[in-house]
Amino acid sequence: MKKKMRYDSSIPVSLASSTIEKKVVILGMFINGATMQRHLCKIGCRVWGVSHIKEEGFYSRYGIKILCPDPEKDFEKWTAFMVKLGQEIGDRPALIPTSDYYVVAVGNAVKQLGPHYRFHGFGNAIRIQLTYKHSQLEMAERNGFPVPKWKLVRSVDDVLSFTRDMKSKIILKPVLSHQWRFNPEVFGSRKVLIAERVSELINLYKEIEQYCDELVAIEYIPGPDENLLYWCGFANEDSTIGGSLIGQKKRLNPIHFGSASYVQLIQEPALEQLCSDFIKRIHFQGLCGIEVKRDLHDGYKLIEINPRYGLWEDIGIPVGVDLAKQAVDCLYGDHIAPVQPHSYNIRWVAWHRDIPMLPHYLKEKYGFFQWIWSLRPPIIVNDLPLFDIKYILKIFILQLHSLLNRIFKRHE
Repeated sequence: MKKKMRYDSSIPVSLASSTIEKKVVILGMFINGATMQRHLCKIGCRVWGVSHIKEEGFYSRYGIKILCPDPEKDFEKWTAFMVKLGQEIGDRPALIPTSDYYVVAVGNAVKQLGPHYRFHGFGNAIRIQLTYKHSQLEMAERNGFPVPKWKLVRSVDDVLSFTRDMKSKIILKPVLSHQWRFNPEVFGSRKVLIAERVSELINLYKEIEQYCDELVAIEYIPGPDENLLYWCGFANEDSTIGGSLIGQKKRLNPIHFGSASYVQLIQEPALEQLCSDFIKRIHFQGLCGIEVKRDLHDGYKLIEINPRYGLWEDIGIPVGVDLAKQAVDCLYGDHIAPVQPHSYNIRWVAWHRDIPMLPHYLKEKYGFFQWIWSLRPPIIVNDLPLFDIKYILKIFILQLHSLLNRIFKRHE
């Protein structure tokens, strides 16, 4: 019988008292949250990592880890817990959510958390709107950001009406990304479902509607993985951009329709301008990522917006763009000057994602030695940090478990 995790209602007060000036509470201890906590600890911040589940970051030796109530299942208990934590830490620590799950929770608890924390851009509901796939597409359309054809579907009839005039493949996405992440036995590691025929799409919808009563149907934008570009940046209180980065997603997990496993930092002035103008137009504040795909005929088309810190944003640290530090410094009243990378000769890889996809990429486009050459320095590897052995072992065990599951499923 699997042991149920419980949050600890007692806050480590002795750890809260600190002479360190900047205190940070990170919500979400997935790899991006763990990466941010590790980096902020190294530059002298006192950092608490908080999550309602014991994610990978709980095994890192950096910072303080605390289990909290589940904000979706018991919002009032979670809010009370966070208020108490803020009071115990004192000095209104910076509060930074690293997943959509906690962006929504903080957005719904602004009044309760405001006296106890510093945070960016939660007073106007923009960040909550940007966590929902359909409302981010609506916002992008209203503000001149190019989007593919799309529709919020709640029934088979909605699916049929959307596909009636469509000639390309159709993609189905959850309204909130964590809806699929928390059902791995159903969706696996897939971020989207894709169909080439209407009948196939309807069957997919019927299969998953019991888990998600609303889905977003989007036209497929053709083109190779390299056409996927991701802008990430930090916006000051007046929505001007402090630092920003653009990465080219060269490899994904799952292949073609997944999360980045290998990214190359690039210059793309047109995309930089498009994203910074959009951020300014919607009056966004804080950390944000915008993914687009180059359409072969119509230029950039929006894939998704993430109003939070992502997985590979630490690629900017060695080249002078430290987005996590900018976010904390701004909350503590420091002036944030605009900054761009001083070099673009840097790459990022997530071993836990890249290695499982190696057979697929070798089959489609890479030679083995070409793949090896792609991993040459300078490269950032944030899932294999030096001297954080317990954390590395945890990621290895999780990946081994995932691999064994896939092997046994194939033989069922």
